[in-house]
Amino acid sequence: MIHYHVLSNGDPGLPFASLEDAWTALLQAADELERQKRADGREVFVEPYGHIGRQLAWVADNGTRSGWLVLEVTGCADDHEQAPMTVVAEIWGLSANERGIWLISGSEAWRSGLIAADTDPHWAVSAVLREHGALDPAKIIHSTSWRAEGESVVLTYVAALDCPHVEAHWPGAQLVSLMLPDAVGKPITHAADAPPTPRYIDVLLHALRHLRFLLEHDATAARAFSPAWRSHLADFAPALAGMYSAEHEPEVIAPGAV
Repeated sequence: MIHYHVLSNGDPGLPFASLEDAWTALLQAADELERQKRADGREVFVEPYGHIGRQLAWVADNGTRSGWLVLEVTGCADDHEQAPMTVVAEIWGLSANERGIWLISGSEAWRSGLIAADTDPHWAVSAVLREHGALDPAKIIHSTSWRAEGESVVLTYVAALDCPHVEAHWPGAQLVSLMLPDAVGKPITHAADAPPTPRYIDVLLHALRHLRFLLEHDATAARAFSPAWRSHLADFAPALAGMYSAEHEPEVIAPGAV
């Protein structure tokens, strides 16, 4: 049997018997924190975290030096032995035309199902792209990162498409604004020997950073980029280059603080 915890910056709360109960508790906690911060007149940034968690962050929160709080759901075995992790892939499908770079899935990445032991992850990614009509125009399929999320290891891939008529093929596509890095701020820092806690938007920006790197340092990939891709990646370069420039400072909690 598996039970579930709602983690607040990695600290588990009381266990829940089902994922649905834990998910409900997580949303209630996130909504309450959001309400409190808005009542204090602080800016709040909320984003979905896959389908099993939620991240809530606010700006200039005096309660923590970093100003971030991450809420997530995790599962573990009732006997507290480590539950086996599964593997899934997420695919950020991106295309470029004269207007800019588009996230063709609309608001988040596409997800594969659980990847079987006898299946290559790249094949699973190709299957997802094929399902969404995005495999043929995909000129670059590149693995950019991985992370633990709930009960799975998530393999992140980016697919760079050459399809100028984006809106006709994917009506829900959204432009990735050049203002996005400034709007969401830099990723949450972490110690050099500690695991990162990326926001979902950080994963997308990191994938774009990989594409920029390929454009400059991978001759084969560079030839696959269209002129529109080359132009827009060049525009993104300054913001992407500074994503991880802030040095991590550990939290300092005053004696007696709750």
